Amino acid sequence: MKIRYLAALAACMALTACSGSPSDSRMASQIAGQYNQEFGVDFVQVRHLSESKGHKDGDKRYVSDVSYELEFTKSLAEVRDQAGPVQALELDVMFGDFHAGDTKHVRNRVVFEKTDKGWVLSDSRREE
Repeated sequence: MKIRYLAALAACMALTACSGSPSDSRMASQIAGQYNQEFGVDFVQVRHLSESKGHKDGDKRYVSDVSYELEFTKSLAEVRDQAGPVQALELDVMFGDFHAGDTKHVRNRVVFEKTDKGWVLSDSRREE
């Protein structure tokens, strides 16, 4: 009985690792990570991600249009204090003044590459 359970568990894990597309939660965490890394401070979370027009582009590439709520966890003033005035100015141009708890609806085209560590965000283009 235990061997069957372990075999079934291993099969499920293998299927998940070989999935044809990244999960919504993986997309959301990597998109937020890209913003946070680009500006050098953790200031956003991605909420309510939805995907449309997702498709494989070869064996190791997945392209999708996504929309989501970008929730700011810090104000623009806090980001300016932590990341500096240049990054804050760029964020102000992109999103306007924001405060912790504010949200902004965003649409992106994202590209994920399949690696030995799973799906990794390789490109994200914000649509206006």
